[in-house]
Amino acid sequence: MINLHSASIGIGILAVSLLSLFIPADSLDDSPNEEKPNNEYFSKKDVKVIAVALAVFVVAAVPTYIIMKGQLNAYLCRLNLQAISVSMSNYMVDNDDRLPPMYVVNPDNGLPALDSKGLPSVWASTLINISGFDPKRSFLCPSAQVGNTVQVEGLNGKAMPLSYGLYAAVAEHSKSDFANASSVVMVAETDNGGADHTFDPCPIRPGGANGPIMDGFMIGYSTGNDVPSSGSLPMMGQGLIKHAGITRLAFADTSSGLTDKSTSPRHEGRILALFLDGHYGFLNARQAEDESNWALPVNGP
Repeated sequence: MINLHSASIGIGILAVSLLSLFIPADSLDDSPNEEKPNNEYFSKKDVKVIAVALAVFVVAAVPTYIIMKGQLNAYLCRLNLQAISVSMSNYMVDNDDRLPPMYVVNPDNGLPALDSKGLPSVWASTLINISGFDPKRSFLCPSAQVGNTVQVEGLNGKAMPLSYGLYAAVAEHSKSDFANASSVVMVAETDNGGADHTFDPCPIRPGGANGPIMDGFMIGYSTGNDVPSSGSLPMMGQGLIKHAGITRLAFADTSSGLTDKSTSPRHEGRILALFLDGHYGFLNARQAEDESNWALPVNGP
């Protein structure tokens, strides 16, 4: 990763060098024979020196601004996950300690049912309409591009961009169905339909074969979107995102099985995840391949 502090210094030096090409050397000459201005305003030399200083400051400040903006986005994303955790807990209190279903099912094909606006009603739709989701928070990470998200049914039936997916194995389950809830991901950052070349080998088209892909709400598997009934996860531990068995995580450029050195996740090499016990944390590409983060339920249906 590039050291942005060093880059700032380098860019500043480059800016001075480039600007010096446009400032004649004799214009900075402090010769005593130089004609002095007859008023209190800056001389041309003063203006040029100030312009150079301002240019260096602005150019050097850009990397700092980028870092601070990224840190702010990560902070807001954490607040989103915190609100999701609270809302999820509220739902579980009223529903036999079980998480919400992944989506409302179309009985004709088993795919997500679409409303009159062509929007699926998914787990996030349930939380925002039923379980007191904090209105100051969002289901959209500030670092996510809206075009990479899935549009779902939001508050009062309005369209809502969603940049987080629920892990398929936890839907409609209780925390007690898992041997170690503190290590199992419940919700994590996702992209929809292979956006940014993310890994999505089993896209979901609720409207039919020619309809748009709508699947960013769900973290599924490389072998399909159904939870494996037994045994280990499909093709875990191969050292490549493509072969990790887990899909749609927001690691760009992983559709061809690129390693973590080639990925472009949302937060300085990582994505944010919310775990079953309510805590949140960062996952880099290698951690996302850790099978313990995607354990299957040991109890329940």
